[in-house]
Amino acid sequence: MLHNIPLGILAARKITYSFTASGKSNADTASYTLTSASIGTATADRIVVVSVVGVGDSTHSVTIGGNAATEVISYAGTSGRASLYALSVPTGTTANVVVTVGGTDSLGVSVYAMYGASGTTAHDTATANADPLTTTIDIPAGGVVFAVADAYNASALTFAWTGVDEDVNLGPLSAGQDHGAMASRTYAAQSLSTTITCDPSLAVSERAMAVVSFGP
Repeated sequence: MLHNIPLGILAARKITYSFTASGKSNADTASYTLTSASIGTATADRIVVVSVVGVGDSTHSVTIGGNAATEVISYAGTSGRASLYALSVPTGTTANVVVTVGGTDSLGVSVYAMYGASGTTAHDTATANADPLTTTIDIPAGGVVFAVADAYNASALTFAWTGVDEDVNLGPLSAGQDHGAMASRTYAAQSLSTTITCDPSLAVSERAMAVVSFGP
């Protein structure tokens, strides 16, 4: 029973994760595949998290190894969409990650392997569409937060992040189009109303950010 488990063991529970793959379509497309994408070490508790950015506001769906991933959040900002998906994948070290668009869109995708999470349901979610992109989110002790951002300027953009660490800046998703970037971080202690900011290096006229936290 729960009261017989030492409190120190309960307190030590935490999520670990790794950033394993990324790519972009480089053109408008009805679907985009990361072929044989790395999905990390196979374990019984592995959850694969996929972040997706799109230039337009078309909806997306994601399969991993042919199995449909759960949409954790999908947010259309000012002409741009940021989404995150999750699926329990206990076997294999690579898989085709396929993003299907409800129309056509230029896409950016990143993949993470997450371990020790309670499931594919988010602890909290948040969105933003201002410049800079900023929001707050609750993160449980031992939890992790993932952020995905879309922003447009005709010139090259870099991003200054607060509350998370950048994993990849994909650059323009196609010629002259929006940029996509993804970031993440684990939190050992509970962090309520944590500020997550993605600040583009230049003014952006189109933007969207989605943020998700998971708990152990």
